[in-house]
Amino acid sequence: MKKLNLTSLLILVIFLFSACKKDAVDYSAYNAEHGTHIGDGPGGTGGTTNQTAIYYFKGTLAGKALSWVVNADESSGWVSGSAAAGSRDMGVNIMGLTALLSASEGFKPQLGVEFRTVKYNFDADKSAVFNSFITTGAWPFAASDDYVVDKKVLIIHYTDANGKGYSSIGAQTAADPNVSTITKVPPELGRNESLKVKLTFSCTLYPVDGTGSPVPLANAEALVRMENLLN
Repeated sequence: MKKLNLTSLLILVIFLFSACKKDAVDYSAYNAEHGTHIGDGPGGTGGTTNQTAIYYFKGTLAGKALSWVVNADESSGWVSGSAAAGSRDMGVNIMGLTALLSASEGFKPQLGVEFRTVKYNFDADKSAVFNSFITTGAWPFAASDDYVVDKKVLIIHYTDANGKGYSSIGAQTAADPNVSTITKVPPELGRNESLKVKLTFSCTLYPVDGTGSPVPLANAEALVRMENLLN
């Protein structure tokens, strides 16, 4: 079996962002819980409020507060997307699914929340597999980049504005990430069925290339879109 490199895959699927069609959603519950957000423009420093957020990421990275907001028409400087990576052998697929949130300009910086490991046969009901895979509750951090069948783990991927990649693979002292809500979004023209996944987490991010210092990410909360990319 051949394992795909996630970084390369994200480049291959980046077109998903420009092709995204917006969800028709009710924002009242989100606004009641989170209020307004400061975060227009790449880096979340535009200084204006946004009342129509449909996806977001906020937390403290290396001591700096971040607030990335994807609004309904994706005019806030941030976009959502999805990616998939894994292997196929004798009709059996072993994969990880990643929800992405990126700056619309150059897709950097970018956050990726990867859920592993889903296994299914080529003739399986892909919708049933997809909708049963991600569940609420704790998701332990992955200890390695291996795809371990029948083990559910999570990896946080981060790419900074300069394109340097980090991941949560490595020693972690924080509690396991927690998925609090999952909302089904039906398919529509130009987009497969999706899940809106809300989770909280803190972690240490390690440089993927092995150079430089780890970066702490604390008190992170995200609402991300995971599209069904099983095939």
